[in-house]
Amino acid sequence: MKAVSRYSSGNVRVDPALGSVHLFRTLKTFKKDTPRERLDVELVWGEVKLRFHGDSALDIGDQSVLLAVIEVGQTHLKACQREACEAGKQCISEWIGEQTFDPEADQVLVRTSFGQLARISRPSVGYGGASLEAVRQSLKRLAQTTVWQKHGEIERASQLLAWRISDGKLVELVLNSRLVQALLGNRYRPVNMDERAQVDGDLAKHIHFMWSCRVSPGKHYSVNVDTLRLHVYGEVASNGAEYTAATIRQQRKRVLDAVRSIAALDQWYVRHQGHRIDVTRRARKKDSSSLERRVQIFQSTATCVPEGEVNSLPGATA
Repeated sequence: MKAVSRYSSGNVRVDPALGSVHLFRTLKTFKKDTPRERLDVELVWGEVKLRFHGDSALDIGDQSVLLAVIEVGQTHLKACQREACEAGKQCISEWIGEQTFDPEADQVLVRTSFGQLARISRPSVGYGGASLEAVRQSLKRLAQTTVWQKHGEIERASQLLAWRISDGKLVELVLNSRLVQALLGNRYRPVNMDERAQVDGDLAKHIHFMWSCRVSPGKHYSVNVDTLRLHVYGEVASNGAEYTAATIRQQRKRVLDAVRSIAALDQWYVRHQGHRIDVTRRARKKDSSSLERRVQIFQSTATCVPEGEVNSLPGATA
């Protein structure tokens, strides 16, 4: 188990739908300059049909960068709530257009640097030019991902992330309204970034993310080993071919190795017996200093909109 990165900052509020669909791919090696497969996945979430569509498939590195953006946005929102949301709404009308986003939904503008996102999402890799370029490419793939939502006859589309503007070091992003609603305390699950930094490998990070989106603190969940394997790898290979028996055995072993890494975490109790995995997510004691710690971590880069540039904003739920 890895040591916790000093840049991680506890729980990040995430839309649980992101962990209930095969949005991010695991153990897939994409060669440089080789086009990725297209992204096109669907699920029914309550009364809403969601479809994620994009030019490029998303991997676990992209998932890490998205969590890093949400973490910065969450800290920014806590520190300067009115400015962050109202600035995001202004970006919608100025840069993107009301056709892309719901103009009535809360939006959060995230002002950060590629270096900061690299420190959060890639703590064990380093923060050189290659890491910064990897973060930049992940942000572009996330910004090119369209989220379609259909409720009855009502249908709308929005980017998962909207890339507003950037230079060589800094970037401004606008979070999708579903991500913002999770940050505001509506339909969210906490993903603990300290835990994510401790588990080994992309597969363990992915399963931790899926379970965090599914299991609330203090709750229980049971899953069949092969059901979990299918959630991770899909029913067929990326080229459409069926998995061989040997490949399925290797996948099961990798899944169970990843589960053992999660089981070593203090807040997770995991029991594997036969084909069944029982998971309990222990409730975490509230830490009154957690917000102060998050603000201290990001205060050097989280910038509020100057006073006088905003009018009003609906309040956020703590």
